[in-house]
Amino acid sequence: MAAARATPANGFPPPPIAAFGVTDPDQIAWLERRLRPQPIGTYVEPPRLTKAVGAGIDTVYVSCEGPAMGAIDPFRARAKARTDWRFQSLASSHACMISDPKLTAETLVRLAE
Repeated sequence: MAAARATPANGFPPPPIAAFGVTDPDQIAWLERRLRPQPIGTYVEPPRLTKAVGAGIDTVYVSCEGPAMGAIDPFRARAKARTDWRFQSLASSHACMISDPKLTAETLVRLAE
């Protein structure tokens, strides 16, 4: 929380690019120019939902695991435990749409079919 309060607008500073699993120098530079702090409210304010998550819509949790991000482990475990969701592992970085856009697009199209 101290890091968040020290960051403008009380947000958590972005992790180092290496945490996302991106290794290409051009992609790293692109991401460094664009990453912004994560608003603290996304961690401390509960969502106000008017319907259940998914609300009858087919739900898929896509887990980017190249490498897996430890901070997301609790969410991944909850998603995997849900019997009403599909779980899809993706062998790509957390920034898969940057590091492997073709794999990301192919996966999303396949999941939508």
